[in-house]
Amino acid sequence: MSRDRGRKAGLRIVAVAVIVVCAVLGASKLKLEQKYRSLQQHEKELTEQIQDEKDRAEEIEEYGVYIKTKKFIKDLANTVMGLVDPDSVIIKEKE
Repeated sequence: MSRDRGRKAGLRIVAVAVIVVCAVLGASKLKLEQKYRSLQQHEKELTEQIQDEKDRAEEIEEYGVYIKTKKFIKDLANTVMGLVDPDSVIIKEKE
């Protein structure tokens, strides 16, 4: 009988140990899933930022090409200095 009690006690200890290990693994799994979702959201945000920066870089490149044109110089002279082309028609308002 002593052996039976020893075996039953041993089985109980093993069963408790297995339950504890399963509980710890389950808790770890939940934490990892939460962290995974958080990292996926962060990755999505970073992907959007990368796309925004690519769009911005493209706009800057287009502007760089634009500032090398005569149209830019004319627009700048017109807006900043009020200059116009000699063949332009100017309509003034009555005061």
